[in-house]
Amino acid sequence: MNTDSAYRQPLQEIWQQHSLDAKGASLDSVAAMISGGTLFWQVTLSDGSVLSLIQLYSPLVERDETLLGNALLNDYLNKAAQRTLTAAGETWAIGNDLERAYFLVRSQQPLDQEALARAFYTEVTGNLPELLLGDDNHDLGVHGRVADMFGIANSQNPIFPLQLIPSALAPRLERKVREYLAARMDDHFVRQIKGTPALTRTTRAVFVALAYFYGRSSGGEGDCQSGAQFLARLSKVYKLLTEEEVLAAFNIDPSKSAERRTAAKGERSDVGTLKDYIDTAVSKASLNEEKLRHLLKKLLTRLGEEVDAEVESAQPRSYDDSWLIPFHRKDGKLVAESEIPYYHASLLQGVNLGLVEVAYAIAELSGATSTSKPTENLCRLCGSQAATLKEVSIINGKAVGKFHNQISNARRKADIEIRNCYRCALCAYLSVKLTGPVLDGMYPIPRLGNMIFHYEEQTSASVAEIKKTMEFVFAAIRAERQARVEAYAAWEEAQKKAKANKQDAPPRPNFDAVERARLVELLEEKVKGEEATPEEAAQYRSLLNHDDPLVSNAQALFENASGEETINLLVSLGVGTRQLVLYALPYLRGEKDVAQKRFVRSRLHVFALLGFMRKLCRCEGAYYFQTIPRLDASSPDTFYVGPRAFIASKYLHRYAILSEFSNRVASGKDPFKERLRLAERLAADPLGEFSRVLRQSPLRITDDTKGAKYKPFTGKRDPYLPGVRDLTEYMKAYASLRVLADEMEP
Repeated sequence: MNTDSAYRQPLQEIWQQHSLDAKGASLDSVAAMISGGTLFWQVTLSDGSVLSLIQLYSPLVERDETLLGNALLNDYLNKAAQRTLTAAGETWAIGNDLERAYFLVRSQQPLDQEALARAFYTEVTGNLPELLLGDDNHDLGVHGRVADMFGIANSQNPIFPLQLIPSALAPRLERKVREYLAARMDDHFVRQIKGTPALTRTTRAVFVALAYFYGRSSGGEGDCQSGAQFLARLSKVYKLLTEEEVLAAFNIDPSKSAERRTAAKGERSDVGTLKDYIDTAVSKASLNEEKLRHLLKKLLTRLGEEVDAEVESAQPRSYDDSWLIPFHRKDGKLVAESEIPYYHASLLQGVNLGLVEVAYAIAELSGATSTSKPTENLCRLCGSQAATLKEVSIINGKAVGKFHNQISNARRKADIEIRNCYRCALCAYLSVKLTGPVLDGMYPIPRLGNMIFHYEEQTSASVAEIKKTMEFVFAAIRAERQARVEAYAAWEEAQKKAKANKQDAPPRPNFDAVERARLVELLEEKVKGEEATPEEAAQYRSLLNHDDPLVSNAQALFENASGEETINLLVSLGVGTRQLVLYALPYLRGEKDVAQKRFVRSRLHVFALLGFMRKLCRCEGAYYFQTIPRLDASSPDTFYVGPRAFIASKYLHRYAILSEFSNRVASGKDPFKERLRLAERLAADPLGEFSRVLRQSPLRITDDTKGAKYKPFTGKRDPYLPGVRDLTEYMKAYASLRVLADEMEP
């Protein structure tokens, strides 16, 4: 495939529609310039108009903390550039990868690149509030919802990266918090876990968010880090609630509370006593749900009225009288007005529009470049910009506070914490905004995903259809797994009862049939509820064909990601007709991420997963895993895995069979980990490992399956040899392994 064929098709459409060949513009020359990475080119056409080719370049930091967010940021910049260029003339988006986007502009006058850079800066910074706090907006390149960042149910560490929010946006952030809390008011506050009442995670998150965003103090008797302390102070100190309302909502006996107050001395003991009662009620989930719901709704209304009055007033309140994120504004957690020029300059550092580096072209407008801010450290993520922000786990993950070789152990802790530049921190923020955070112990960290990039000819409608299919397929896989777990638990319980009553043990259920029955139920519910047409239901069923090794491999991956960890997202990052689509799939978190590392190294499982995604999308374009998509490396029917490119149709079926082989024969306490280990060994020594599996497998019907290291690959009997399993399936796997072994020979 020619390196310029990825963008030759949109160029041909433009040339044919506007007869540009006849006007003196060469399609081949433009395609060659794009292939060669030309930054800027223009030519005067025979009709007097000017045709310009312009590249937007935005650097990419290839780290887990920033890669997804960097892709989202660059999509935002690409679309800002497209709007800027459209104002200068008729503009066509040719295509993009994660770093570069190409545009053709037809204007009446030659383009002034300095003026374009200034207009681009204005477009980018003018919509920054939408990027930070707006919800999904494809036209602006804004992805994710701010409300998805508020679900953390632990208050011991920062639950929101406030250091990325300009102080002027505090009212908008508060409105987002208020909307999130109001939306949670009709949720159930208590659930039953094995017959014992417990607070839902959502309810705990509501208490945490209330205290974190509306608390006025921290530490000691401060109220920012404890929902119970905040509610107690709202009653005893701030007087927004009455004590009787709080006692009734948490089912606290007023007589016992009064008795404790008689013995207590001073305000602190009074607040502390009420806090203890609330904590006890929360731990036991002994709440009056309706009264608590009424209390929280009343509180939100009062807080909202106070904040709205403050925002509308020309006289700002002191922090001690304010409810507008008071403590964090007082503590300087938000971006000060004086820092905004550095923020903007950092965001655009390294960004080129044509031949102009934007950060320096707009120095007069911004008043600063990111390199003009004095600092001792460089950002530990990009290594190129000044580190100006402290790390926080919600965007930096588990690496916060870890050793960093630019910083001496003798340095003060406060200096060591300053490790991020604004741009990298913003990239991490955008990632969390899209996927949401998750708790790792007491630390909120970003929810990670296995990222697959894919080039395809898609419209907004077809992307939405694929997204709908993905959501159902992954929900169905989890539902099937849950049905199997429930059926297995019921069978075990029936076995125990039969043994206790000295009855015959019940037969082992057909768990595959249980899963298929659950799938049929889901499909019938979808059609009955008019959420899917019969044709769509048939398509979903074909995608979940259990006899397809691609499906069984996908099930193995998605079943082994816990519910809180599981994500399945589809994001279109494209400009032009040829879309770059990102799929974020479950990440196998565990101790030191061992399972995830084994999965990434297992070519068998990776190929089967890519094959499943290709089947789901019904598109044979280029797919990228553990590598960065490039416009000049995007051949159809190709899997780009790490540094290598593989012809998908050649390898896909073979690797799918081998992946299914490792899935079906692996056993042990943790079958999934054993599958990954076996897949690694099969890839390293195909025939030798196959021989070892055969020697340790129960090939005869009478063999002890429980004592064998591996499970039988098939349950069929050989039609000609009594007492022996049918080895046909083993020989199919052997044939694929034989080819794999031949490819490995020098």
